[in-house]
Amino acid sequence: MASKPLRIAPEPSAIKIFGVILTLTTLDLHSSSIGAKGVQHLCDALRINTTLTTLLLDLNKIGAQGAQHLGDALRINTTLTTLNFEGNDEIGDGEVQHLDDALRNNRVIR
Repeated sequence: MASKPLRIAPEPSAIKIFGVILTLTTLDLHSSSIGAKGVQHLCDALRINTTLTTLLLDLNKIGAQGAQHLGDALRINTTLTTLNFEGNDEIGDGEVQHLDDALRNNRVIR
């Protein structure tokens, strides 16, 4: 049976449970406007999640803080293989560098 992406409302408490309870392999949060706070909770889950392989965060207004959280989580997470965060234009050069460094150290993301 093929896995279908799960789309949810941008509720931080809902995002927080993904690392502990659910065994999702794909999470599609495209255009959910989760913002920096939502990304922070998501990244807390990514640090301990061992099943999520695809994360779609495009067009979410994650901002500079969200990019920092994402970069920190990517240094730890070793199961995520596909990540899309395009269209988050409010990410500055410093955050882009932080994400670039994290992705260079992460050997599994394509």
